Amino acid sequence: MKRASVSEAKSRFSSYLNDVKRGEIVLIFDRGRPVARLEPVNFADLPVEDQMRDLVRSGLVSAPRRKLVVEEFLSWPRPKLPGGVSAAQAVVQDREGR
Repeated sequence: MKRASVSEAKSRFSSYLNDVKRGEIVLIFDRGRPVARLEPVNFADLPVEDQMRDLVRSGLVSAPRRKLVVEEFLSWPRPKLPGGVSAAQAVVQDREGR
């Protein structure tokens, strides 16, 4: 863990942000007392909207083209796996070790 005074943190902020991006934590002191901590953000702690925005921005998912209509979605046929097994049955079988 790195330590920095408030004045150091102000003058080297970009450098400390780069350290944080690499996973380091920077503890900020004011007159010898710890007052703040710079640390990487845990993706799971972000609001869902921000998580989705980051996933879309990174290209891992696509943004929806239209609003989801739940009743319509639930009326779609459920997918079947080879052998006529439903996805839910496959999960149960996998958990039972078959």
